[in-house]
Amino acid sequence: MYWVLVAHRSKSPSSDQKSWPPSSTEAAELATQLISSWNPYTRTIFEMSDVSQTSIRSLLSAVPAMPPWRPSSRVTLLDDAAHVMPPTGAMGANTALRDAADLARQVVAAGGARNVSREVIGSYESGMRDFVKMAIEMSWRGGMRSFGLRPSGGI
Repeated sequence: MYWVLVAHRSKSPSSDQKSWPPSSTEAAELATQLISSWNPYTRTIFEMSDVSQTSIRSLLSAVPAMPPWRPSSRVTLLDDAAHVMPPTGAMGANTALRDAADLARQVVAAGGARNVSREVIGSYESGMRDFVKMAIEMSWRGGMRSFGLRPSGGI
């Protein structure tokens, strides 16, 4: 079973830069602390987990209003490579699939991969930026509601 707990970094006893990220054991201990008041049946899922597989990761995010860049005719980005976002909006898989479908549509409309140009890639990237603005904002709002996540630039 795969599970994720999301909490503000200040909840970690070792939140200073020198000891970040915590060890697997420290991560498991923190998870146990965070769920101590939960229903015993639910706690069992966490308590029976393999401690060596427990970790803590920082949440990363692109800014919602991604600035345009000069497109390439040979390389583009999809999903988290282009627009990483917190998981708190439940939009990651949706944006990944949409990126792939939109890029495929652009390539087909151009007449195939041999006809892909800067303009074709630029059109895909422009549409991607427009769509992910909403998805990233939704993810940040979910993080704000869930555990006080604050964007550096403000939404």
